[in-house]
Amino acid sequence: MELHTLPAGAIVPVSDMDASRAFYEGTLGLTGEPAPGGYALRAGGGTRLFLLDVASYAGQADWP
Repeated sequence: MELHTLPAGAIVPVSDMDASRAFYEGTLGLTGEPAPGGYALRAGGGTRLFLLDVASYAGQADWP
């Protein structure tokens, strides 16, 4: 399998998992399941978003 054919994914650090899930699932309509350290969401074309439950640096532009 070539790298350019693989689905893309992003890690999104969040400080409030419940509010973040409400937005991504309720507002945007994504579905997901619990994952180690957070929550994994499925988007179109095999793309995944991972909500990382880390209040200490969520929303800071200097990460990663």
